[in-house]
Amino acid sequence: MTAASIVELRQADALPSAADTNPRASRKRHINWAIKAVLPVAAVLLNGLLLFILVSLSLAEGERHVIITVATGGAFLICAAVIMVLAVWVRRPMLELQDKIARVSLGDMDVGVSFANRNDEIGDLGRDFNEMVAQLKASREEIQRLHQTQMSRA
Repeated sequence: MTAASIVELRQADALPSAADTNPRASRKRHINWAIKAVLPVAAVLLNGLLLFILVSLSLAEGERHVIITVATGGAFLICAAVIMVLAVWVRRPMLELQDKIARVSLGDMDVGVSFANRNDEIGDLGRDFNEMVAQLKASREEIQRLHQTQMSRA
């Protein structure tokens, strides 16, 4: 390794990294969307199940099992409904993002995602995508401008 390459490496180490210059690197972390959605439902279901068990203590053995079985079945149905809603809530933006990425790869720089106004990780992803496409469009326009300048000089 030559002295010049050592100096270059030291200078490169002194330059700020992308994480240091990027304000998004220190972005506020959101609570996981699954926890935000499932935790309240799980708490309500658990409290309801405990209430059913307490009420059923005064009932006969056979009736108690029926009530607990119905309550457990209801809890499972509610959980399945919540999971299906969450799947739609997350999948729809991801499908839109895939479509927009495909359009950008074909050269369409006038795209943006509609879910960028959400206040969660998916909204962060949408805002980052929209910003990335805007930067890509500006870079492409700058490259075309420089190319035209070079061609006019030739």
